[in-house]
This record gives sequence, structure tokens and C-alpha cells, in this order.
Amino acid sequence: MAEEVKKPQKETIFLTLAETAEYLNVPKYRVYQFVKSRRFPAKKMGKSWMVHKELLERWAEQMVRLK
Repeated sequence: MAEEVKKPQKETIFLTLAETAEYLNVPKYRVYQFVKSRRFPAKKMGKSWMVHKELLERWAEQMVRLK
């Protein structure tokens, strides 16, 4: 029998809001404003807000295109 070869799944990476601010090179308060206005791909996990890195990258690309 042939062995089934499994493809490695892409790892899901979440960033804190502080890490997101550093990644985008913007102040933390700006990231909080984006989250509060719901214009940002953030999700509440327990007591912390987290940002899915892949969605953040897509969001950033869209923002650059709109300028």
C-alpha cells in the first residue's frame, strides 16, 4: 500500500496589539483606535486582543492600494 503523504499545514500566527504596532511601525494607541473602530482584523482572546498575522498582512495591502 502507498503511504499517504500529508502536506504540512501553515502555522497560524497571532500577534498582540503591541507586536502589531511594532510590525506596522505605528504607535500602540493607533492600533487600539483601529480595533475600537472595528476597521481592523482583531479578535478578543480571553482578556487580550490578538491579530491574525496573515489577515493583518492582507489588511495592510488593501490600505496601501486605497491610498
